[in-house]
Amino acid sequence: MIRGAYHFAQPNQSSGANQAQVFIQSGGGWSADGMTLPGVLDLEFNNGKDGTNRCFSQTSAQLTAWSSDFFSTYKAKTGRESVNRPGVSGDFLV
Repeated sequence: MIRGAYHFAQPNQSSGANQAQVFIQSGGGWSADGMTLPGVLDLEFNNGKDGTNRCFSQTSAQLTAWSSDFFSTYKAKTGRESVNRPGVSGDFLV
């Protein structure tokens, strides 16, 4: 069975590097066994329960920097690129 994992990003909780490390330690890493897909970062539009936490209260630039931090840490630790699964908002791709 081929397996893969995805990480639901929470940029308002900790750094991209920290979340990439936790993701890898929790089974989101990659191995060259022909059965493990590279990890996926799921960064979605988040409006919060009351509609005030739009995009985790982050700007486009902040989300881009956070994502870059996640991707570079993932690649450094696994030797493999992570897959990006972005959500879309009305203003920008997150």
